[in-house]
Amino acid sequence: MPYKKTLHDITCRLLESEDDDGSVHQAADQLFRLFQSVSKQDWKDSRHRDELTSKGGKAIGSVWAAMCIKDSYRTKKFLRGLYLAILRMQQKRPRNEAVHILYAGTGPFATLAIPLTTVF
Repeated sequence: MPYKKTLHDITCRLLESEDDDGSVHQAADQLFRLFQSVSKQDWKDSRHRDELTSKGGKAIGSVWAAMCIKDSYRTKKFLRGLYLAILRMQQKRPRNEAVHILYAGTGPFATLAIPLTTVF
């Protein structure tokens, strides 16, 4: 199955209003594995575990940031929250007017933004 279709299917399951434990955990795990495979990064490389330092401060290593997806209910709630916020803003704007989103803390996979590109 092409990864875009797979991503869309996973996203739709995570956006469901019900919280079926098995389905939520399975969808989050599939999302994690899909992002890993598409990224083609060697996640065993220790450089991905090291914290990152910049003028703005420190950030956890990309492996640890990516692992946040595994917190399945967190992933589901944040993804669904952003989805509902976009829908609400679309209702307030004239048809086809862009909705702008300030999206911070994306981690290596932009876990909330990328899946929503399959529904908007």
